Amino acid sequence: MKHRTLSKLWLVTASLWLAALTPLISLSQIKYDTVVSKPVGPGIVYTRIYVSSVPWNINVLEVDLKNPFVKIETAKGEDLLTGFETTSSMANRSTYDGHFVVGAVNGDFFNDRPINVQVKNGEILRRPIQTSTLGFDMDKHPSLSIVSFSGSLITSDTAVNINGVNEWRYTDALILYNSYMGSNTGTNQWGTEVKVHPLGEWFVNDTVACVVDTIVGYVGNMSIPKGGAVLSGHGVASTFLSSKLHKGDTVRIALHLTPSLTKLKEMLGGFPKIVFNGLDYVDQGYAEEGGPSHTYERHPRTGAGISADSSKLYLITVDGRQAGFSVGMTLKEFAALMIHLGVYHGINFDGGGSTTMVVRGSVVNKPSDPTERRVTNALLVVSTARRDTVASSIEIKPKSLRIFKEETFRFSISVLDKYYNPLQVDSSKVHFSADPRIGTILPDGLFKAGSSVDSGYVTASYENLHDSAFVVVKGLRNIVIIPRKVVTDTIRPVTFTVQAYDIDGMQRSVDKSKVLWFSTNTAVGTIDSNGVFHGRQSGSTFIAASYFGLTDTAEVSVQIGRGFAPLDSIESTTGWSFTFTNVDAANTFVTLAENRSSIGKRSLKINYKFTYNLNPSYVYLNTQIPIYGVPDSLWIDVQADSLSHVVFFTVTDDDGGQFQFYSKVFANDSTKFVPIPAYASSSSSSFNYPITLTQIGVLLGGGVRRSLNKTYGGAIYVDNLRVSYPLHTTSIKEPEAVPYGFELYQNYPNPFSTRGGSAYGGNPYTDILFALPVRRNVVVKVFDVLGREVATLVNRELDPGIHQVKWNGKNQFGQLVPSGVYFYTLTAGNFTETKKMMLIR
Repeated sequence: MKHRTLSKLWLVTASLWLAALTPLISLSQIKYDTVVSKPVGPGIVYTRIYVSSVPWNINVLEVDLKNPFVKIETAKGEDLLTGFETTSSMANRSTYDGHFVVGAVNGDFFNDRPINVQVKNGEILRRPIQTSTLGFDMDKHPSLSIVSFSGSLITSDTAVNINGVNEWRYTDALILYNSYMGSNTGTNQWGTEVKVHPLGEWFVNDTVACVVDTIVGYVGNMSIPKGGAVLSGHGVASTFLSSKLHKGDTVRIALHLTPSLTKLKEMLGGFPKIVFNGLDYVDQGYAEEGGPSHTYERHPRTGAGISADSSKLYLITVDGRQAGFSVGMTLKEFAALMIHLGVYHGINFDGGGSTTMVVRGSVVNKPSDPTERRVTNALLVVSTARRDTVASSIEIKPKSLRIFKEETFRFSISVLDKYYNPLQVDSSKVHFSADPRIGTILPDGLFKAGSSVDSGYVTASYENLHDSAFVVVKGLRNIVIIPRKVVTDTIRPVTFTVQAYDIDGMQRSVDKSKVLWFSTNTAVGTIDSNGVFHGRQSGSTFIAASYFGLTDTAEVSVQIGRGFAPLDSIESTTGWSFTFTNVDAANTFVTLAENRSSIGKRSLKINYKFTYNLNPSYVYLNTQIPIYGVPDSLWIDVQADSLSHVVFFTVTDDDGGQFQFYSKVFANDSTKFVPIPAYASSSSSSFNYPITLTQIGVLLGGGVRRSLNKTYGGAIYVDNLRVSYPLHTTSIKEPEAVPYGFELYQNYPNPFSTRGGSAYGGNPYTDILFALPVRRNVVVKVFDVLGREVATLVNRELDPGIHQVKWNGKNQFGQLVPSGVYFYTLTAGNFTETKKMMLIR
């Protein structure tokens, strides 16, 4: 997490108005429910608290610092200054016999390393900045302060400053490197480096005697011994090292972090201090330490605090960013929680996705990231009590269970010694029993819930030790039919399903064979035993489902559209708005075009200009037009330019899901308006009618290979927005408007397949459209490649207008014809036109 400092004047001002935005929650109104509270080590108690009214999920580790078996340590990711590791991994790899990591939380904020100082087992990893730290001396006395660094190398007759730790060696500087830097110092050859080892333990705020092992000049990049150090000097410091130190000399190193404790062993950074002397210190800490920016926002939190007498350490996490489970806290809320728990001085650690608490090897909180985040460091609570061989207590897992009727669950137990260290479980000594009214349990702990709603206990025994778990056997609360409200016609079946929910609102599996379906108006439509509804005539009906005594209903409206139906003749821009992507904004706009249309007097003119740069360029015509019934396709007339464009339609369905339907016909005819269709169907099981048209999109030049960095421009006219409905009782479209001349349009889809739902249009027929400017006797016929008549689709007099006929791939005898190329011809008076199409079976 990046750290930025801000001016204190701005922060003081900002803290006032940000605090005003903080949700006002009175502590007297908060009900803290303790879900779990149990000892997990000598002097160590783990508690989980839940506040359902907000909600908050809180985890607390309370540590008795006076317990002789308790030790506080820090851990560093991968044991490297720039290393990262999960909190649980750091805890688990630090555990061994006589050194059990009972609990751990993530530590400091970080970029490529912790932003503040860290001390691990008396070794400093980096110098501090001016934000708060939490430190512990060799006797576990705690300190919460903002510290500064100083250091000295002391010989028998003089001393020089140590200017830094594990950092870049600048001019005349003396830098101390330890193994957390890595295997080598990384310095250049312009200096002197001295390898030393301590005669005792490393401490901060104390003097440590060291022996000189090696002195090397003008080589650089010296290897760093584990547990030892390298003193690396440049310029003046290099001269001092080469002239004053000799192999075998004893020197003293004094590294200080002040103000803090003498013989300091462990320290972590954090910020800011949020509790001071038992009072909320958030605003002051925010101003003094320069943040953090999210102080007054709700996020996951990690923090630590100490009691007034410094005898107790509290490690606390609050989960967040999980609506309905835990929303996180502001630092004001976090400080209030600390004070409620007994914290006298408190510090905030890194939170957000870093927030993690580990207890006995397992993550007990619920991090907001999908997986546990790798962090820079951690604070560990260690038990030094060695494992005993005598069982002192057992713990059944889980302590409570809510289980659905007739489901199974396997219980287990942990056997603990008197220090709460886990022991090997002898399965022959484990015995389970269950209250008969809630179910049965096998010797291996496999519990099967009964068939009735009830509650009771499962008990575990081990030697003379006992523990029990409270079990609730749940039943169903309600069922829900999906979809809830749908439109269909007499062609498209609708499949309904049932979702079942238990008393906790958890979705349960449904035995479809046990669901009973019926329609309240069978004249409108019927539903079969599988939940499939078939419309019979226009009207509305309710669909009802019954499942184990629970019922629900859904509404179906059967709407039968015929032929073409207008959506907008586009005589004005009312109801439309226009947006653009990756275009020349100054030269791309939409206007009304007068006296150029396929219907009426006007059309929309899209003026565009764009430079192709590999990113697509779009024009969006935005609207909200509810569509009646179950159309099979959407249509719009387009007169384009020489550039081929792709047209698509965006709709929302019954529950707001968004779907896009692309036309397979490019818009590229500059001489006349051409109908551009797109089939309005989706293979998604969640797609249902009614639909609402929300957008017509144009991918500019999407149908042609464009040249990089070339500029394109032109105009596109659109008119006569409409829908087409599938064939019910007639296949001829009645006239809508008077075209300018006779015309036969290319069929769509082409190729087409008689296999419904195929890749060639998804319908077992193709649409043939033609335009009549005057009333004429019309003949539309289909011929094979040898000129033989296959079918007559129309042979009667029709009024002026645009008409549609569908061909289902059958001849005049009702037989499916073979795959291949076919020709269709329009004859209207003296006008004749023929086009080619392809059928794929």
